[in-house]
Amino acid sequence: MTPRQSEPPQPRNRAERRAVKHGTATSELDLVRQRELWPVAEAAYRLGIHRVTLYRKAQDGEIRLVKVGRRTYVSDAELRRFVAAVEAAS
Repeated sequence: MTPRQSEPPQPRNRAERRAVKHGTATSELDLVRQRELWPVAEAAYRLGIHRVTLYRKAQDGEIRLVKVGRRTYVSDAELRRFVAAVEAAS
């Protein structure tokens, strides 16, 4: 019996299937699954704020957002930077 080769991650939802179909999935799926990128709603939840508040902070330049296609994400590094800045200010 030969060891099974690891297969690439399979899309779990409609957005991921669309990304695979259009050829933009490889790096996007990997980044999202490794949690280097957080969807805005999840990033806001992790920060303990409403997603609209997160968008306002992005508009004010306090935090940077990343657009991938039509989706908007916050990088893990940016979340850590933002939390450090808030802690330093208080």
